[in-house]
Amino acid sequence: MSLRQGLFDENYNFSDLVVSYATTSGGLADLNGEDGLSLYTSQLIKHLKTPGLELEVVLKNTRRDVADKSNRQQQPDQSGYLNEDFYFFIKENKPSELIEQNLEGINRTATSEESKNKTADINPQRLDVVKNDKFDQAIGVTYGYFAVDGYEPERYHTILAHYLLAKRFGGLISFGLGLNKSPLLFDDYKRVYPGWGVAGGYRILNNMQKKIRFYTFVGVSGVGDVVGSWNFEVLGNIKKIGFELGYLQDFDFGNGFNFGVHYCF
Repeated sequence: MSLRQGLFDENYNFSDLVVSYATTSGGLADLNGEDGLSLYTSQLIKHLKTPGLELEVVLKNTRRDVADKSNRQQQPDQSGYLNEDFYFFIKENKPSELIEQNLEGINRTATSEESKNKTADINPQRLDVVKNDKFDQAIGVTYGYFAVDGYEPERYHTILAHYLLAKRFGGLISFGLGLNKSPLLFDDYKRVYPGWGVAGGYRILNNMQKKIRFYTFVGVSGVGDVVGSWNFEVLGNIKKIGFELGYLQDFDFGNGFNFGVHYCF
């Protein structure tokens, strides 16, 4: 008795049955493929995992790759046939897409539940004052009027640009020009000085739903080194547009006011 080397010849010619062989009858299969698998198995798995490939295409691509990688020394074969197309993974329902769709559904559900929980935890009585970690910034322009009475009465008009930076607490700086005018009958003169102002404040209202904020500020201002005054100011904004109203009190005597507008960003 003698033993023949290679694949034994066997034919399966049944309807709707396909048998694929690693090599042709009498041939030898290369066991040194990729990832520790045989050459035929590694190439077959690669094409099986490709969504949208019909079985006949999978086997055809596998035969081609095995033949190319073995320099035509190994030629896969098959027997039998199918009456209809067969797919291991339909492209529209491939596992990766199903996983992504399921994850998206889980994320949407979790986000919805989290939003509900956050809404339930909010006290309706505190919706008008909500804390916000974002810094508020604004730039604007302010007009001020200050009157000093007494033996030498004077009047001051100022045009100042101001910058606001605030969170819960904040600061306000102003700079510009001031006009000093004396109303004395025999000493009528006008002089222009640099104007300035600094103040610190506190946010008293922060309604995030309506985007309304209000601040109170206390500081000092002056026109050059001629006069100094205390400033008591209220600043507010609705969305991007804001306003400034203030009362000025001289260190000794005299008082005034200021008002302005600013843009928030």
